[in-house]
Amino acid sequence: HPGALLSAFSEPQRFGRFYLDEGAVTRLMETGFPGLRLDTEAESFNDGVISINLQRWREVDATKTFAWLMSQHHAAEPGLWKYGTQPAMMLLGVAYGWERLEGQWYHGDLGFRSAHKDDLGGAIFLHFDG
Repeated sequence: HPGALLSAFSEPQRFGRFYLDEGAVTRLMETGFPGLRLDTEAESFNDGVISINLQRWREVDATKTFAWLMSQHHAAEPGLWKYGTQPAMMLLGVAYGWERLEGQWYHGDLGFRSAHKDDLGGAIFLHFDG
C-alpha cells in the first residue's frame, strides 16, 4: 500500500495488549482522528523491525502526532501504555496506515532462541530481541 506510513510484521496478539486503559486510548484516538475506529481486538505489529515511509511521515506531520501522543501518555496517571514506543507506533499505524510485510521474511526472538540454518532460508530480517 503506497500510502501507508509504516510497514511491519503482524503479530497474532491483540492490539490492545499494551494499553493500560483501552477505553481512554480508544476515545483519545477517535476524538483526535474523526472517522477513525480503533479496534483493540485487531492484530498488532512488532515495531522492532519496521519500515517508515518518510515522505508520508512528513506529509502527515507524524512527528507532531507522535509528540501529541507522548504528551497524552505523560499526562495520564499512570500513563496510557506500557513498553516504550511500541504502542505509540501502533497508534500511528492505525491513524495513518500500515501494511503487513511477508511473514516468511522475518525470523525473530533471536535473543531467546537459536537460529538454525533451516529456519533462515526465507528470512530477510533477523530480529535480535530480549
